[in-house]
Amino acid sequence: MKSAFGGVSSYLKARVEALFGMRRATSISLMIHLTLIVISMYIVLMRNASQRQTIFTGEPPRRPKLEPRKLELRAKQQDLQKQSSRPRLQPRLAAASISDIALPDINVAPQPVRQRISAKVSTFGVTGFGTGIGGGLGEGSGGGFGTSTVNFFGLKDFGQRIAILLDVSESMCEDSRGYPRGYQRVKYRIKDVLSNIGDGTFFNIIAFARAVRTCYPRMTLADPETRKQAKEWVNQFNTLEGPFGLRQDNYWPQDGVGLKAKGGSTRLDLALTAAFEQGAETIFVITDGVPWVYKFLEGKELDAWMKRKAQRRKEIEEEEANMSDAERRRRAKADADQREREEEENAKRVKKGIGPKVQEGKSRGRGGPAPPRFSDDDILKHVDMLQKHFYESKGKRRARIHVIGYAVDDRTRNFLRDLAKRNNGRFRKIRAFL
Repeated sequence: MKSAFGGVSSYLKARVEALFGMRRATSISLMIHLTLIVISMYIVLMRNASQRQTIFTGEPPRRPKLEPRKLELRAKQQDLQKQSSRPRLQPRLAAASISDIALPDINVAPQPVRQRISAKVSTFGVTGFGTGIGGGLGEGSGGGFGTSTVNFFGLKDFGQRIAILLDVSESMCEDSRGYPRGYQRVKYRIKDVLSNIGDGTFFNIIAFARAVRTCYPRMTLADPETRKQAKEWVNQFNTLEGPFGLRQDNYWPQDGVGLKAKGGSTRLDLALTAAFEQGAETIFVITDGVPWVYKFLEGKELDAWMKRKAQRRKEIEEEEANMSDAERRRRAKADADQREREEEENAKRVKKGIGPKVQEGKSRGRGGPAPPRFSDDDILKHVDMLQKHFYESKGKRRARIHVIGYAVDDRTRNFLRDLAKRNNGRFRKIRAFL
């Protein structure tokens, strides 16, 4: 029993000593950690206390010293800038000419711009925006890219390259078409149209009768000076007292593009060829007749016609040879009396302000039969060929042809209407200006 009790007590004593040993180790560790923490805090506090605190200070903002008068002027200037009608600057894009792009045709009459545009904006260059809106029969507007809208005797269209074809043949001044006085009114309307072609638009005016004469050798940029020159150029044709018709030409078509012709009258075909060569995209025509174009004969056709002409001359010579002296005197007196009556009548007409009597083809004489001429259908097919040559073959859109028939008969009306319809244009018949 004693040995057993002694063993237990020794065991308990060993456990108690181990327990007290662990507590002493724990206490010592805690004291060491607390000491280190206290030392670290002391070091941090001392370091912060030894450093100076940096304080940033700034000066008050400087304000501009302006007198009250200058402040008022600046405020007014800013208000004016906000109210300015100056258009905003837009990025500029480089593009091909509109006339060089083949687009589908839209047969809708363009409406003129009615919105008022500030007078501070003026048309400039070929990309300007202009006011240029006229009234009456000469209405036009200078839009962007040099495009003008034209009202030509009631036919409205627009374009960047505009050609006006004016018939100056003697028949335009005949009594049935308002005398020479009526033709002066035609010229006034033409000049009104010229006045309203906007700056930056290319244009030309082409006169035609038995031949063709152009105002400019090529399309010209519209500006006040070129418009003035064109209007003065128009004044020379069919003045109130003459001369009448086209006295001098300055245009001949390129080789192989014109009709193979030998003269004629009302050469609208040549005028259209000139407009096509210059690249017109919108063409306005005023005329009273159908092109009368004689064929250029060769070979057997020429021989046959020369024989007919020689036979007719021979008949005239035989008729004059068989005429008695009395008959010759009678005819000579009748001719002299006729000329005297015409001179007296023309003097009265000039006093009335209507101009002398004009009759186309009266002075051609009796030279024999005229050579065969091209038919109306031949002329229309030739114009179609020209469109293909100058436009379609180069990937361009066909030119639009608008036609005014000036006091025309039914046959002429049908031809001119077909010409306009086949070339994406419109036709209108007007009465003579009396």
